[in-house]
Parts: sequence; structure tokens; C-alpha cells
Amino acid sequence: MDRHTHIIVNCRDCGQIRIPVAAVTIRGCLDDDSWSYRFVCPDCDLPTVEDTSAARALDAVEIGVNLETWHYPIELDEKHDGPKLNLVDVLELHRALIEPDWFETFANVGS
Repeated sequence: MDRHTHIIVNCRDCGQIRIPVAAVTIRGCLDDDSWSYRFVCPDCDLPTVEDTSAARALDAVEIGVNLETWHYPIELDEKHDGPKLNLVDVLELHRALIEPDWFETFANVGS
């Protein structure tokens, strides 16, 4: 077996396991240079995402692991008018969402 057909990953439930390179995706955030990898554990069948270093991520890509790059959502840079959300707002929202007709109540706001 070629040593580059498998890679060692870390499952939170199963620990370190060896899986095929094709079963892993390296993810690189272009905004902050953070790196992670994702896979579905063949033992527990749970999807897993783990942080990794840039050096390890690039080593994995070099042996054939798929690379996926991403950016933060543009909504993070949007400017909003109005007061900031505070703890009382959050508690009132939580209380409102407990009500069985919460959707109708919010749908009628502003109409």
C-alpha cells in the first residue's frame, strides 16, 4: 500500500484514525489564514472538523487531499442603523419564541 493513499486524522470520539486521502477536505480561510480539515469518521460515521496548522494543511494538499478555500460572509462588514442588541432584547426574543404563535407575531411586525 502506498503511504500517500491514506492520511491520519483525529476524530473527537474515536481518536486518531487512518483514512483515504480522498475522504478528507482541507479548508483554508483566505481572510485570516486559518486552516482546518473535515471528514466523516468511518468508525462512528460522524462528520468531524478539526483545526490544523498551515504547514500540515499544505503538506496534506501536496499528497492529494482536496483543498477548499473560503471567505467570511460579506454580511459581517455591513453597517446597521439602530441600537445594538442587548441582553434584555435577547431575553425578550427567547420568551417570544417560546410562544406557539411566534411566527405569526413576528410576521405581522411592521405591517
